[in-house]
Amino acid sequence: RILRVDGNQLNVVNTVPFGLISDFSKSQNFVIQVDLLRILSDRVESDGKNFIFQATKVESISDTRGDERFNFSSEENVRCEFTNPEDEETILTKQILDMSASGFSLRTGAKSTLLMPGRKIAKVRILIGEKLYSESGAESVYQRKFMDENGKMHLQVGLKFLAAKIDV
Repeated sequence: RILRVDGNQLNVVNTVPFGLISDFSKSQNFVIQVDLLRILSDRVESDGKNFIFQATKVESISDTRGDERFNFSSEENVRCEFTNPEDEETILTKQILDMSASGFSLRTGAKSTLLMPGRKIAKVRILIGEKLYSESGAESVYQRKFMDENGKMHLQVGLKFLAAKIDV
């Protein structure tokens, strides 16, 4: 959360867990992204409580994905279910962050390697509440680390629907 903007400095709430602050401050690049605006910096300082983010560059991100995307909060209970491709037995359920006609993204653990780009899943069920919305195959196309508002690290994994959809 941005508390104040003063020229090219942004004061932001520190949500980095205490034990990770030292490693965080040693990073070489910092990014704040809000919708299609990306603010970059090569350093972040602290006022003792919050971070002072020195913006060095501001970029407008063009959304090259052609399909309209719909974002979901955890309260909306939009999720996917699929069989773990490693053991082909365990049913995994993941919250869907956003979805379009061509794919969706989900949140998973920061150290997960299960859905590396290129990983195909034979059948993914998309559920809204308790109702089945669709089923299809999917392929992981990207992974991106992010920190939530509580300072916990996650991976956002983007998956594209595979052409052959299964009627339900």
